[in-house]
Amino acid sequence: TRGNGTTSTVTITPSMVTGFNPTKLGAQTLTVTYEGKTTTYDITVDDYVKGIEIQKPSKTVYELGESLDLTGGTVTEKWASGNTSTPVDMSQAQVTGFDSTTEGSKEITVDYNGHKAKFYVTIVDSVKDMTIESLPTKDNYLYGEELDLTGGTIRVTRVSGNYDIINITPDMVSGYNPKELGPQELTVTYNGTEEGKFTVTVNDYEKALQIKEPNKTEYEYGEKEKRKCDE
Repeated sequence: TRGNGTTSTVTITPSMVTGFNPTKLGAQTLTVTYEGKTTTYDITVDDYVKGIEIQKPSKTVYELGESLDLTGGTVTEKWASGNTSTPVDMSQAQVTGFDSTTEGSKEITVDYNGHKAKFYVTIVDSVKDMTIESLPTKDNYLYGEELDLTGGTIRVTRVSGNYDIINITPDMVSGYNPKELGPQELTVTYNGTEEGKFTVTVNDYEKALQIKEPNKTEYEYGEKEKRKCDE
């Protein structure tokens, strides 16, 4: 308003305003200065939720067909000011993406009041049992001979009831000593814990002959041989 009583409208620009602090919560009085004259108006700076952070549940590995267990999982709101809310327990209604019908890594999304975060779980079909399906064809060995596992298989049964037939490999077998004569019980280990056993026999054999000549090596014509030699 000018001295002659006329008025005009001028858009307020940031350069006219002092007193604003965007990181100070609550009421603030701002001052507007124009051609040496001032006036004020009031504003309020409010905090708001910028996002969430989660503590993933304690259980992160599941068998096929298991249900999601959110025990230990929490959600905390993170405010723009840096403040955080009190953690709340994660609920089934907040999560999507869990599928235990197939094996592999699964991405789980947590949605809390429109803010999202993710964590991962793994679905497995663990080994429940292992048995020897068929014994190796060869079960008798000569002294010093290498172990031959041809024909040997194991049946690996999983928690789901599915099973695999797997060839026995040397890294699964322990207990064989090619220089120990007689029966030997060998152990087949799979998955570090499951075991089966079978028996082989190591036999000695004649590798070569060694002779010592008789004392008499010269004979008269017609003379009979006398076999005297040290054994």
